[in-house]
Amino acid sequence: MRLRKSDRPLRGLLRCLASITLGILGFAFGIGAAHAGGAPLAELHVYAGSQEGNSGEIGLRAAEAAFWPTSHDRVAVRYDNSLSQDNAQLARLGINAEAYFLSYLHDFDGRVLLFGEVGTRSLPTGQDQSIYKSEGVFLKNNRAAKIGLQLSDTRANLTSYNDTLVYALYNLPAGQHWRLEPQVYLSQSGTNRDREWRAAGYAEYNAAKKWQLGVGAGYGEVDSILPGVSGEVFNVHAQVSLPIRNHRVHFQVRYEEAPTSRFTVGLIGVSLRFDRK
Repeated sequence: MRLRKSDRPLRGLLRCLASITLGILGFAFGIGAAHAGGAPLAELHVYAGSQEGNSGEIGLRAAEAAFWPTSHDRVAVRYDNSLSQDNAQLARLGINAEAYFLSYLHDFDGRVLLFGEVGTRSLPTGQDQSIYKSEGVFLKNNRAAKIGLQLSDTRANLTSYNDTLVYALYNLPAGQHWRLEPQVYLSQSGTNRDREWRAAGYAEYNAAKKWQLGVGAGYGEVDSILPGVSGEVFNVHAQVSLPIRNHRVHFQVRYEEAPTSRFTVGLIGVSLRFDRK
């Protein structure tokens, strides 16, 4: 699908949605590719980075390969190494938890985007986690609302439990080049059924030459029966995205404080776009 000149504001909106959080990488990649000049034939996204804190590791953090059989349909496979924020406990601890996903996205003529994803994650405890995610984006008048639900089923010899994550965001323009986005996340995770909520805000500047600068911050609380785990959570992040012909290079830094941890993440990513002939 190719956007008309009158739809150019929508491109900025969807590019903004595509780079807001790395916690929803699969869907974010798909949104950006679908509307930044029309659906491509294929995409490749790779992120590498370092994490200071409990792990101190440097290496591959995420990768995704996607194929568009039609201009409205996207199929992708994704690898994630603890970069995804769908599991807040893993993100705070900064430990390795490799996951593999298969996803499908359908674009209803730029009005609604629906996305589904299934995957499996290997937890540090030796358990395997089955992950099921569904998301929707509703677009109107250069604004977008997104809602999402993720269920993660974990089974072991002695116990089993489900992690649940619900989130929503609203993206709106603030002048010619700026976009703002309030976000909210609710989760319940682990055998102790820890509860967490977060409210966040994001602002992004989209330059006429297509480079982007974004800053965001979030605050929330963790409620757990374990001593020393409950308390406030705070994070800030900034990112820059630069175009190189049809491709993009991304830089991001994120800092987070929680009752049991404090860490900084630095990332560099590359997005390759292969257009249809």
